[in-house]
Amino acid sequence: GILFTSGVSATGVEVDARRLTLDTGERLRFEQLVVATGSSPRPLEVPGATLPGVMTIRTLSDARSLEPRLRPGQRVTVVGAGVLG
Repeated sequence: GILFTSGVSATGVEVDARRLTLDTGERLRFEQLVVATGSSPRPLEVPGATLPGVMTIRTLSDARSLEPRLRPGQRVTVVGAGVLG
């Protein structure tokens, strides 16, 4: 099974023993470990970044808010280095 844990920090990983220690003191065993640290969007610091229509897409809700603005034949520019950009 998969165990998703949030709101805690890992304080140690013993790769050979396949054990993770959390900041709560809890120790978890794992077969495979994914460390997803999260991120924050970096502000676009260029002239025009605050113009209407320039937006940061970080969540599904953000992406859905873009849909009504799109029209056939329009051009869209995506800037970034993540999943979207």
